[in-house]
Amino acid sequence: MRRTSTLIGYLLNGTYKHRFDALPTKTRLTLSLATTGIVSLLIGLTVVSILFAPRTFGKAKSIVGKKLLKTIVTENYSGADSESIYKSAKAMNVDGKFYIIDFNNPALCGNVAGQNGCLYVAYTPSANKILNLYLNPTVIKDRPLIQVSDQQKDGFPCLKISQANNSETKVDDAIQVYDYCYSAGTQSFIRIVDGLEKPVLLPSPSPQKTPVQPKKKGKGVTTNPTPTPTPVLSPT
Repeated sequence: MRRTSTLIGYLLNGTYKHRFDALPTKTRLTLSLATTGIVSLLIGLTVVSILFAPRTFGKAKSIVGKKLLKTIVTENYSGADSESIYKSAKAMNVDGKFYIIDFNNPALCGNVAGQNGCLYVAYTPSANKILNLYLNPTVIKDRPLIQVSDQQKDGFPCLKISQANNSETKVDDAIQVYDYCYSAGTQSFIRIVDGLEKPVLLPSPSPQKTPVQPKKKGKGVTTNPTPTPTPVLSPT
């Protein structure tokens, strides 16, 4: 009660504090409870906004914060033009548990292990790096490069990372999908499984055609067997 009264006094800028203290005890108690409820509501709304933040990339300065972003840029880029990376960087807030950073700058792209890619990292709000990958940002249309999975491990959501198919496979237009999950043992994301997926590009439904069955030779009346329907793919 006393602390809440002091809080209300500060909220009233001290000018009307003596008037608040002069109010009946019941009135002061009601105002104190109302103030506590408002503060709790504001805290709750802040938590909800963090947990349900959209899982999309946006301006890193707004999502991550200037201080943490500067730390991330400094740890991953030693060039002189760090200001341009600071401005171009994009970030995704994953349930308030970690941030995925797309530096979105050619200075952090290049050939690594024979493959072209750009640097993507993930950091916790306490500035711990938990993911460090070079990825080719070119993926087929409407396919997200990094997608947050419904699966969780060690308290963190897992990630699905899509990459263009390499020359070793013979599946046309396929993409490689990698699953990364957080490991408490390594305190970082590690690859769990990977598999090849072929993009589903189904045609529009077309009228079903009945195949013509050849007539069987023999004595008497010849009948055609009932044709087997041809399955038609439908978009899902």
